Amino acid sequence: MKTIKINNPDKVNLKTIEAIASAITNGKIVILPTATIYGISCAYNNRKALQKVREIKKRDTSLPFIILISKLSTLNSLVGNISQPAKTLIDCCWDTENQSPLTIIFEKNKSLNSFITSRSKKIAIRRAGLKFIRQVIDISGPIISTSANISGRGTDPATINAVPVKIRTNADLIVSCRNMLPGTVSTIIDASGINPVIVREGKIKRSKIQEILNTKGSIIAEY
Repeated sequence: MKTIKINNPDKVNLKTIEAIASAITNGKIVILPTATIYGISCAYNNRKALQKVREIKKRDTSLPFIILISKLSTLNSLVGNISQPAKTLIDCCWDTENQSPLTIIFEKNKSLNSFITSRSKKIAIRRAGLKFIRQVIDISGPIISTSANISGRGTDPATINAVPVKIRTNADLIVSCRNMLPGTVSTIIDASGINPVIVREGKIKRSKIQEILNTKGSIIAEY
């Protein structure tokens, strides 16, 4: 297990970015900081790596992972349709330099292998919040991101030391930031249909989502 320490996530050198991307491309499991918490990542379409992440987290095989992208153009290969509510959310929360931690659920592109979404017809996607993570993804392609903890146990880790030892020892690479992360998970919205549903309320609050979409009909559901 190798560890890379980053002092400033806004100033990561190309050699480090390439090393992280290379690990992901070669099927490795990587612990990465996100804009909110530490997560476990691997290539989104590597079946063996995805299975290893499930084993490390003790995550149910029926639960799909969130996929991180770097560019909006990547959506074309991942989703089958972008609803009007999804377009509004993208414009407000993704298409900026300081995008908000928002995960959007879309219809899955039918050409994707079913194992990528655990056979679900939907796919959860977020544009990576940290610049250096987007630069990694530019090289490696989309990656999955799931909280670096045991499923259903503990809190969402805001520091690398808060990540369970079992997870740290089973990762191939750990990338840690000097400063503590915010510690609040992303908000998840199912915008695969005309009527969006707030699946998980996180950093972006329900009232803000309702303001963006100009609706009072959004509800919170289990994910």
